Amino acid sequence: MAENGQKEAGNMGRFSHSDRGVPGMGHPQYAGIVSPYLKWVGAKTRSMPALLAALPSPEYVECLIEPFAGSASVFLNTRYRQYVLGDSNPDLVSTWRHARDNPGALITALRRLYREGNSEQAWHENRAAFNRMKDCTEKAALFIYLNRHGFNGVCRYNKKGMFNVPFGRPVRPYLPEREIMIFARKAARCYVSFFHAGFEETLSAATTGLVCRPAVWYLL
Repeated sequence: MAENGQKEAGNMGRFSHSDRGVPGMGHPQYAGIVSPYLKWVGAKTRSMPALLAALPSPEYVECLIEPFAGSASVFLNTRYRQYVLGDSNPDLVSTWRHARDNPGALITALRRLYREGNSEQAWHENRAAFNRMKDCTEKAALFIYLNRHGFNGVCRYNKKGMFNVPFGRPVRPYLPEREIMIFARKAARCYVSFFHAGFEETLSAATTGLVCRPAVWYLL
């Protein structure tokens, strides 16, 4: 498992198991749904109103555990005190960390990529650079660039672990500066740990909390 996030999962408080079920149902919805900085297959952004109606109130549950966090839509649109976010994609988890720890540098790198990168030749050059690069802010920026310029926001790797999504030919690719800053501010306001890990390993990081995964949630 990769290193923990800025705030450790071990700090998680406990809630009463007598609060399971009906009491506290319904998470408050605040002024509009927040969009993530990534396009992501299976993202829960459009489903958030229904999810919020089904999720318990932060008054009853302190910690959200999301082992398939993806673009982190649920994280962005809820107000639990603590979060454990996991995913098996190391490049995705790296972007969470860089967006949290150094959003200004990430945005600066993205601006340059957007100025110079909206052509098929530039796409292939940037994709090749991404596949050669070790984890750093530049690689995190490239991941967002590839996500926003690639075909339908797909994230795909070949058997050698190389990102191989084709160029999407976007007319006006959106630069998600505002969304990156929203993510950074959200991460600064709560206790959050990021894990590069599978489902079971992410769950092992916590002894109590609300587990959120596609189409189901349950309490530990």
